[in-house]
Amino acid sequence: MLYKPQSTNLFLSIQAAEKALKSACYTLDSKKINLTDLKLISSSLHDKHMSQFAKQIQDLIGPNDHLTHPGNAHFPKIPHELVNQERAAEVRQLMLLRC
Repeated sequence: MLYKPQSTNLFLSIQAAEKALKSACYTLDSKKINLTDLKLISSSLHDKHMSQFAKQIQDLIGPNDHLTHPGNAHFPKIPHELVNQERAAEVRQLMLLRC
């Protein structure tokens, strides 16, 4: 099967977490953040719970650039092949618990 819905779900969950963290940062100090690492974004919030949440997600997905930039995936893999159903389900569950 070429299409793997879990890779799409994982990508969308990561994007949602990233956008939510960036929005919180922007709301607090009106500065644009050009980072994609969830742990680095959350560190600027100075909130222990948000940092822990971001760390949990980032630890599950590993470096998120390998999901968004095909050149960072190790040959012969492509980004959607790096995602397994269990990891996608864990991230989704974590996101649902926090929202």
